[in-house]
Amino acid sequence: MENLRSASQDRLSQAFALAAALHSAQVRKGTRIPYVSHLMAVASLVLEAGGDEEEAIAALLHDAVEDAGEAAVLKRIRHEFGDRVANIVEACSDTDQIPKPPWRERKTAYLAHLQDSATTDSVLRVSLADKLHNARTLLADYRATAESVWQRFDTGSADDQVWYYRSLTRIFDERLPGPTANELDRVVSELERLIGAARYGSPVLRWTDHPSGANAIGRTGTAWSIAVQSTGRCAITVAEWDRPDWHADTLADAKQLCDQLDRRPGFTREEMIPDWIPPEI
Repeated sequence: MENLRSASQDRLSQAFALAAALHSAQVRKGTRIPYVSHLMAVASLVLEAGGDEEEAIAALLHDAVEDAGEAAVLKRIRHEFGDRVANIVEACSDTDQIPKPPWRERKTAYLAHLQDSATTDSVLRVSLADKLHNARTLLADYRATAESVWQRFDTGSADDQVWYYRSLTRIFDERLPGPTANELDRVVSELERLIGAARYGSPVLRWTDHPSGANAIGRTGTAWSIAVQSTGRCAITVAEWDRPDWHADTLADAKQLCDQLDRRPGFTREEMIPDWIPPEI
C-alpha cells in the first residue's frame, strides 16, 4: 500500500513539475499572480469533488495544449501519463490552433462538446473545476475593479462572458449535477446580480406590462410573471411555479417583491427555490 501511495505522489509531483515548467512565464490575466496557482486550484477542486489521481493530473495539465505547446505537448503528456490523462487534457482544450479561431466560434464549439453524450464525466469534472475557479476569480476581480475587468478578455464584453458562463452552468447542471455545479451557478448568479445592479440600479428586473399583469426575465434567465386577479391582488409566479404566499396588493408592490426575490441566490431550477418566505408587502 505504501508503495502504491508513493507511486501516486510521484506521478502528481511529476505532473506539477511539468505544469510549472510549461507555464513558468505566464500569469493570470490582469494580475501578477503566477498561472500555476490556477492549475493547483483546479486540481484541488477535482479531488474535492471525488476525482481520481489521473483526473487531478489532467487538471494540472488542462491548459498545456491550449496555452503552452499545442500538439507536441499533448504527445509528451500521452507518453508520460498515458492515454486517459492525455484524452482528458485534449478534451478540455477549446483549440490547439495558432492563431486561435474567433472567440465566439471557439466557445460555441466547446459548449457543444460538453453537451455531447460522448464527453465523459472525467472531462466534465476537470472542465467544471476549471470554470468554477475562473468564475470565482472573475467575481472577485469584478468586485475589486468593476467594469475595467472586461478589458482583460478578447471581446472586452461583459455580455459575452455572462453568456458563456451562464451557458456553462446550464450544461453542468444537467450533465454533472452536484455541489460543484451548484457552486458555479451561485457564483455566476452573483456576478449577474452585480452587473445588473451596476447597469440598471434598483430594480434589476425590467418589466413588460400587459393588461393582465407583467412579465420579466431575472438575472439567471428565470421567468417572472405577475397576474392581476379579479380582486385586484397580484399573484407572482417564478419559473412557472406558483407560490400562494407570493402576492401583493398592487402591481408596483408585486414588482418590488419580485426584485427582492430575484436578488437572492438559487432561482435557476425549481428545486433550488428556497423555503424562505418573504414578508407580505
